Amino acid sequence: SITNGLKGSEKLNKQLLSAMAEGTNALELDLMAPVNSKATVSAGKHSAVDFNGIAWMVFNNVEEPGTIFLKLKHGLPAFAKGMQPAWPIFTYELDFTGKIAENGYLDLSFFIGGLNLVGRVSSARLLEWDGKNYRDITSHVDPVRGTIMGRTDRLATYVIMSPKPN
Repeated sequence: SITNGLKGSEKLNKQLLSAMAEGTNALELDLMAPVNSKATVSAGKHSAVDFNGIAWMVFNNVEEPGTIFLKLKHGLPAFAKGMQPAWPIFTYELDFTGKIAENGYLDLSFFIGGLNLVGRVSSARLLEWDGKNYRDITSHVDPVRGTIMGRTDRLATYVIMSPKPN
């Protein structure tokens, strides 16, 4: 191990390993996808957006058109109990300048083919972070196509995790 042979500073060694993991995670994320993307969303019953095969969204019942912003950020807002994040560890942050109707919703799909998941791909979960808690919004996982889908009525921060093995 890296820490074998180094004397005294166990805290420094943990900090070094943590920094190396964070740097590797950020590098893998940079190689995987653009950090920031945006697209126009039309008003109406259905409006679809494709972020270059990384993410797809179908807006249902958009009152006011606007721009959807997708930001990929390394790290997590929090760990979810009993779950393990995919590698590289990152979040999808969505912002929308338009307005979804009160009865509107958003179908999200993310490509997970390049992610390293614990266990079977079919057990992956799409979690929505509201600033305090995660909510599982997973509606379907397609291991053949390498996609995970979910439905929500709001834009937030999303992460992909798998249940920790027993």
